[in-house]
Amino acid sequence: MGHLFDWLKSPGGLIDYLVWHHFQENLSGIVLLTVILTLAAILLAYAIAARSLRIELPGDVFRSYTPLYWLLLSVAAGLIDAILCISQLSFLVSLGTKVDIALEVFFITAGTSALLAYLLILFVQPLTPARFRYRPASFLYRD
Repeated sequence: MGHLFDWLKSPGGLIDYLVWHHFQENLSGIVLLTVILTLAAILLAYAIAARSLRIELPGDVFRSYTPLYWLLLSVAAGLIDAILCISQLSFLVSLGTKVDIALEVFFITAGTSALLAYLLILFVQPLTPARFRYRPASFLYRD
């Protein structure tokens, strides 16, 4: 699992290779665990919110679809991983290098969990109720 972050740039001669490799292995496990837990939380919260949404008036069909706001949980997961990354980088002296690496980890965690959750919401049929799914006209009007 340590090869997940091989592309992460090393701070150069500031640290030993073994220390950096150990950090990468710890970080990849944390990020993978965070993405999986965030994905499960987003999908569960989305499914509950989508099922509780009702269409009572004709205008309700065109209102904003608020269950998709649960995708913003991925930002919180990215922040948690960035803070954990900064706390594990105690062996680095430069704050700029810590922030650079933490930002990369933030964007990886937030982007991966949001993208995977959105793709699962789109393609896993039971998550979104049928009344809110897009159905092309060729499927609606069959002869």
